[in-house]
Amino acid sequence: MENIINPFANKGRIVTGKNFIGRFEGLKTVANTVTELPMPNNLAIIGYPRIGKSSLANQAIIQKKECLLEKNKLAVWIDFSGFSNREAFFKSLVRYSFEKLRRAERVDDEIKISASEVLEKGKVWDDLKYDIEIYFETVRAKGYYTIFVLDEFDEARNKFENNTEAFREMRHLGYDAQRYGIAFVTTSRRSIRDIEIQSKVSSTLDGIFGKEYLAMYKEKELSEYYQLYENIEIQLSDSQKKRIEYYCGRHPYLLAVLGFEAVERFKEGQDIDIDAVFKKTQLQFADYYEQLIALLREDKTFTNLLQILLGPKIDVKPSDIDELFIYGLIQKGEKYFAAFSQHFQNYLKFKERDEKIEVETWKLISQAEKGLRQLILNVFVKNFGENWEESYLSKYAKIADKKKKLNDIFAKLRNAQQRDIDQYGSLALNLTLLDQTYIHQLFDYFILFSWDDLFKTVFQKEKKYWNEVKQSLEKIRNPMAHQKIQLLLEWEIKKVEEYCREIIAIAERTE
Repeated sequence: MENIINPFANKGRIVTGKNFIGRFEGLKTVANTVTELPMPNNLAIIGYPRIGKSSLANQAIIQKKECLLEKNKLAVWIDFSGFSNREAFFKSLVRYSFEKLRRAERVDDEIKISASEVLEKGKVWDDLKYDIEIYFETVRAKGYYTIFVLDEFDEARNKFENNTEAFREMRHLGYDAQRYGIAFVTTSRRSIRDIEIQSKVSSTLDGIFGKEYLAMYKEKELSEYYQLYENIEIQLSDSQKKRIEYYCGRHPYLLAVLGFEAVERFKEGQDIDIDAVFKKTQLQFADYYEQLIALLREDKTFTNLLQILLGPKIDVKPSDIDELFIYGLIQKGEKYFAAFSQHFQNYLKFKERDEKIEVETWKLISQAEKGLRQLILNVFVKNFGENWEESYLSKYAKIADKKKKLNDIFAKLRNAQQRDIDQYGSLALNLTLLDQTYIHQLFDYFILFSWDDLFKTVFQKEKKYWNEVKQSLEKIRNPMAHQKIQLLLEWEIKKVEEYCREIIAIAERTE
């Protein structure tokens, strides 16, 4: 048994060859969209981590590179996360393309000269872009198409942040296949549209791509998974398969993690007790779950998932259900939606309490923050008029320490206000200086700062009490804003909720 090669040894890595499982629909999509067309098209392969996006792209394109080359199609794999900036990425398109042609002994003098123009150092962007386009025009004129597989394309949100030109040039190269002969195949967790939004650009790159959403295995692919056991003479019973599917559902990565340990037990001559196997892998499962949940939180969809699976459905839209369904995170049951595995569903029940506390407490903090801003504005307008800012500053003009502190505060808030305008344009024009503050800063910058002059009669209780309130709010807000509620004690959360209700009541009285 020691000579058995574990078919799941590449778990979490790109899987190729006989251990690559199914993905029949995905392979068909790549063939029909990219490799089998006389003129390849662009395709985005989208799915959550470790679902098999890179393996699909590798199996469907890179493993066929020799056959594609016979049809004058160059298959080029590029790890998008490996570039420091826009220029490095676009130069790499030429560098990798040229290297493929060179190894195939298909480089002539014209292609060589054109490539050297691109790779020459010190060029400004406009000149570099021109030379890149000339290079691919030259390669296309020789009869070649180039299929670039851009793995980890989510990194574009960092590499191309605030860089409309980068997305525009990608679209330009990928749109005119007759002229440049380029097809882009991307793998990413998010759609290209979402990546464009996160990059803070206005772009139409997404519009030139077909989409293939990769989710869990289908029935036929699950059968292929079990066939890998049979190939090394492991016969799983129906009850064993049922336990595997309880833990993993049809998730490719989790099936491979569990499969690896099961095969290792078999090689050691032990019975394959699936529950015992899971105990050895449960930390890997938990790590993956937390990675998945972190991404869902980042995408603002984790609360939707909990509502759909565990209820109640407070503000879930049909489009929210469709999105989670197309990604394979939920599946249709007889009466209700369920998670991709029963084990993950049970795991979510442990997360639900913290999430409910977080959602409700965060709503209270936000409501109190909003009410406090309006309260402060009402007090300022009452005392200084609509254009209160300058009058408020002049009130402390003769008190040196207060003048300096207030000027520093206003400078900080005006800088933040300008950043919002630069980033969001006309959408940010209606934001005031008060909108640039969090709830504890409203106390620090305005209420406690002008306590005796303006706010003592409004809040009635002693300044010391409200300073303690401010400190509690500050302690709670930051961990909650960064999804670290586990760092907080329940009594601390309850106390802040009471403070928020008190602030809301005071704000309502002063309207």
